Parts: sequence; structure tokens; C-alpha cells
Amino acid sequence: MTTAVRSAHEALACPTCHDPLEAEAAALRCVSCGRSYGARGGIWDFAPDLASQPGLAQRFMEAPAIVSIYERWFRPTLTRLVSPLRYDEEERYLERWLGATTGAMLDLACGTGRYTRWLGERAGDRAVLGLDLSRAMLLEAHRRAAAVGRFDLTFARGSALALPITSGALGAVCSFGALHLFPDPPLAIAEIGRALAPGGRFVCLTVARAPSGALRPLEQAFSRAASLRFFERDALTRWLGAAGLEALDLTQQGAMLLFAARKR
Repeated sequence: MTTAVRSAHEALACPTCHDPLEAEAAALRCVSCGRSYGARGGIWDFAPDLASQPGLAQRFMEAPAIVSIYERWFRPTLTRLVSPLRYDEEERYLERWLGATTGAMLDLACGTGRYTRWLGERAGDRAVLGLDLSRAMLLEAHRRAAAVGRFDLTFARGSALALPITSGALGAVCSFGALHLFPDPPLAIAEIGRALAPGGRFVCLTVARAPSGALRPLEQAFSRAASLRFFERDALTRWLGAAGLEALDLTQQGAMLLFAARKR
């Protein structure tokens, strides 16, 4: 497929073979390999055999106490430890670089759905999907979306390394605060490149080596404790290029890096 789609059903696909899904009772079944994926609590599960991923960070994302404060306190506090970035600056960056994209939008590693809801407010009749590996985060995202009347958002559990998305189906991917936690970032970027339609945008917030060496001890502590990566800008640019993505911007504030890319 070479044109971005608008509906969630068209965008969703088998994460194993990337082929279409058909409705079957309370499940979605792959038309090619026959695998079925069910839903629970309004959330499709495309990684039923994957309990979690290793690392302290992922355990935090599964903890109810962290989930309840994640959006308002936990994530902003962690960001401010290494950067002056605030939510409003992140939103302005998204607004600028998502541009006039068309087709379905994916909030990858959506957490409690802050940016899934943000995308939904700007989507018009376009489908918006929130994907995460943490069931606890997704349940909270679904609850928060329902609380503000956003019943049009689709939430799904799945891996960034095997997106349950039709190739070329997406007009935009947003991933804020998670690329550095993925077990294989180059593979995740390759999957994003596969899922985007030509001209589609990928906008991301992640962590990079700080310009000053003064933060290196803090970086090393985070890396050891939370299986967290601090990226070199050149490496990210190479991975984007290998995925068929052209880097449009890289803006670094402290150890936080905002970048935008376009599918060639």
C-alpha cells in the first residue's frame, strides 16, 4: 500500500505478517496466517504472548502507583531532571512538524494517552491509534479518553518492534518519551518507516548524549538502573535513513532530543 488510510480498521494488521485482519466474533483474525487477536477492556491485544520487556523502566510503567501520577507528575519530573522542556513546548513542536499530513495517526508508546488525545483533537475524521506494551497504561489511557468523550480513539497493546499496522497505512507517527526504552531502537524505527505512507511524518522526543560531559554520570546511572539509552545524533540519523526516512529537524535541549522525519 502506498497511500495513507483514514480508518482504524484499515490501518490495523497482523503484527506477524502485516496482512489484513477480518472481524471474527469478539476478535480480529489475520486473513493469511489465521492468528486471532482479542480485546479486553476496550483494548486490542496484538502481543498476547509477550508479557512485558525487561528493565526497571518497564516495571515502572506497569505499576498502578506510577500510572496514576505518570502524566501529571512522573514524566514531567523525569524530563526536567535533564532538560528545561515543558509539555507546551513539546506540543508546539508537534504542531509544527506534523504539518498537513493525511491518513491515520499512531501515538507509539502512548502511555496514559496524553498525546493520543491531543492528536484526536486535531484529527478531524482521521483515525487515531494509541499503542503501548503496558496494559496498565492502556487501561488508564482508555479511561481518560472516555472521561473527555473521546470514544473515537483506538487503543491497542503491541510491540514497537512488530507494529500491528498495515504497511504504508499511516500519515503520522508520534512517539514522545519512549524510543530510548525500546529493546531495539533501529528495528523500531524501521517498523515506523514501513508503516508510514510516502510523505508521512515521524515526530519523536527521546534522549541523547548531553552536549556537556557534566551530565554523563547521571546518564550512566539512568542507563544502568532503567535499561535506558542515550543516543548519538549521528546514529539516529543513520537509522532514519536506513528506514527510508529523511531527517527534517533535530533540536536538542539538555539531554532531551526532539526530531522530525519524513518518509521518502
